Amino acid sequence: MRNLLVHLLVSALLLWLVGQLVHGIHIRDFGEALLAALVLGIVNFLVRPLLVLVTLPITIITLGLFLIVINALMLMLTGAIVPGFKVDSFGAAVLGGLLLGLFNLIASDVGRPISDIKLKLEIEDLAQILTEVIDSVTVREMEVRDSSGHWFQLRVRPYKTFENQIDGAVVMLIDIDALKRTQEAIARQGEPL
Repeated sequence: MRNLLVHLLVSALLLWLVGQLVHGIHIRDFGEALLAALVLGIVNFLVRPLLVLVTLPITIITLGLFLIVINALMLMLTGAIVPGFKVDSFGAAVLGGLLLGLFNLIASDVGRPISDIKLKLEIEDLAQILTEVIDSVTVREMEVRDSSGHWFQLRVRPYKTFENQIDGAVVMLIDIDALKRTQEAIARQGEPL
């Protein structure tokens, strides 16, 4: 029961965070985020497997990319059920679903070493980076890609408590995909024919 509550709280926090980051996803307050996390869990348990089964041919043809659409639909269905959770558009649902799916954080992962958590990011050794940031009390930044090729800037900084003690690290991901695609397009235009 405790693991279920921890998972619900983590899911609610992630939903609330996505609501803060994605224009088009609105959550009235954290209580609504808790309710939305519960409903999303139920929808993912009951409805999602049926949709995956029915759309299996198109999912295979798209090499699994159609699952992004299914995840977006689950968010939109949750938005239709929970009054304080609103998803304005399909695009917002897709982006929200991608952000929610970026980390495979489950309740049993809470308290485990970061190296045991499977990330969908191409990072050499996140545990080593975290250790270096904590030990040296410096900020570390790098550009990384997720498994689908989407670009992010990874920023890791030491976490300081109110007592000014280092007590871990803060990991931030900033979406820089549009910037990277633009830079690549400009570089291609400068190449000789």
